[in-house]
Amino acid sequence: MRADRLLSLLMLLEVHRKLTAQELARRLEVSERTIHRDMEALSASGVPVYAERGTGGGWALQDDYHVKLNGLNQAEIRSLFLNSPSALLADLGLEESSEAAYRKLSAALSPASRQDAAYARQRLHVDGAGWQSRTEEVPYLPLVQSAVWEERQLAFTYATYAAETDNSESPALPERVVHPLGLVAKGRTWYMTAATQEGAIRTYRVSRIRSAALLDEPVVRPDGFDLAAFWEQAKQELKVKLPHYVTKLLMDPRTLRKLNSASYVKVMSVGAPLPERSGRPGWLPAEADFETLDNAVEVILSLGASLLVLEPEELRSEVARQAAALAELYASAAADDYSPGGD
Repeated sequence: MRADRLLSLLMLLEVHRKLTAQELARRLEVSERTIHRDMEALSASGVPVYAERGTGGGWALQDDYHVKLNGLNQAEIRSLFLNSPSALLADLGLEESSEAAYRKLSAALSPASRQDAAYARQRLHVDGAGWQSRTEEVPYLPLVQSAVWEERQLAFTYATYAAETDNSESPALPERVVHPLGLVAKGRTWYMTAATQEGAIRTYRVSRIRSAALLDEPVVRPDGFDLAAFWEQAKQELKVKLPHYVTKLLMDPRTLRKLNSASYVKVMSVGAPLPERSGRPGWLPAEADFETLDNAVEVILSLGASLLVLEPEELRSEVARQAAALAELYASAAADDYSPGGD
């Protein structure tokens, strides 16, 4: 596909203005000899490419040569160049194609628009990998977005998880002042990444913001800050801190599919189906990680008699106890009359 390679060469030079034959060969996975032949083909077709010799040299485009992409306003450019969920693209085999498309579109923009596109990619990240979440009310999202785009500090009050779940009378929330660095969409949940006045970088759930106001003071952005890289690191650190409750289970294949879709459960491994001579042929042994004992009991009871707990013993006992209590409730209720007008 020489035509695709020539176009990729042109776009790489449009973005970087000058690259060595060795670097071009590495990026396009061809030989340096092929790069030289391709450059001759570009030059013969009228593209103003030339070679600079010596230290710091390489292949370059004339400074006044640009591929134009007209008709896109600032908001449209930002929407095209948002960070895509790379894990989903990788699943589809499109991660490299996405990066190639980014290079081509970036090369076609004017230098000013290209800078705006890079600006957008560093301030809004979309994480498509799921933890299950409901749609949340985010009345202050537009204000937070303005703070991110305009690089203005933000004063806000914030209800922590503990404050949200505490039913007792709580004191007034303290005001915080931060330097907003970016927005992350995790499913339908929005997070603001911001630097505190002390310089620490924190993540705040936008739905927990209770009041907010833009300040006139500009944001001080840490050198080299990368929103996507920070988010991935923060997720890994959170996974390490999450509670774990590892179990051994036995279930039929249909129940395994239900367990895989349950909240706060990770199926760690699945064994071979039990043989015909067993008491439950076709059932699957599996290891699953729940967050807590209570979480495990709730999920397992919801799956009924198609799942059996093997370990730990405390989980077996608690599931059996609650199942027995449920059976007793229904047995005692059978004799009662709950119809309207009953005695």
